[in-house]
Formats: sequence, structure tokens, C-alpha cells
Amino acid sequence: NLGRVTAAVRVYIDKNGRVRDVRVRNIRSQGGGHEPFKTEFIRSIRNVLLNKTRVDGRPYVVNGEAKDIVWDTTISFTIN
Repeated sequence: NLGRVTAAVRVYIDKNGRVRDVRVRNIRSQGGGHEPFKTEFIRSIRNVLLNKTRVDGRPYVVNGEAKDIVWDTTISFTIN
């Protein structure tokens, strides 16, 4: 029963809209209860984002040319 676990991630998306890499920058939870499971959280977050995430719509375009992007975001889990 960890409650809410939040991860700050950096997602690297290529110009074709594919997720190419995921870096977990930080994981936190109330009281640090996630610490014994930190490696599993990182592995699971990377797995889901690399294998299940798709960019919806057109890739980022500048002057008519598609560009790679880096997306910083947070993901929250509620573990009961």
C-alpha cells in the first residue's frame, strides 16, 4: 500500500513519432515507501513508454521539416 508514486521522465521522440528512449529523472512517494522497488518502477516505466506509447498526430515540424523532440513530463501511479 504505497499510495501515490510520481515519476519525472524525459521522453525522446524521433521525427517519425516513435519513442526512442526514456530517462527516469526522479521517483518520489510519501515517506519514500517506493525506495525498495525503485529499480522495478524504472524498468516498468521504461517498458510501458517504449513499447506502448505512440504519438498521436503529426510529428513536430519546423519550416516544413519534421524534428526530433524531448518531452519532460510526470507520471503518477496509485498503488493500493
